[in-house]
Amino acid sequence: MLDKVREIVRKIDPNAEIQISRNKKFTKIRVKSNRYCDRAKIWISLYELFKDHEGIIIEVE
Repeated sequence: MLDKVREIVRKIDPNAEIQISRNKKFTKIRVKSNRYCDRAKIWISLYELFKDHEGIIIEVE
């Protein structure tokens, strides 16, 4: 999962920071990007990847 997330984010913004934390109930994916327009692209791409999975929280800052 981490490799797929990293591949998608790096394709859009190579300088973005990626954090993935896991809890018993959910997995939280946090991406920090300095490029404002790319934040929406990153969120949409990750949403499309995980839309059928429950317990995934996506944060793009």
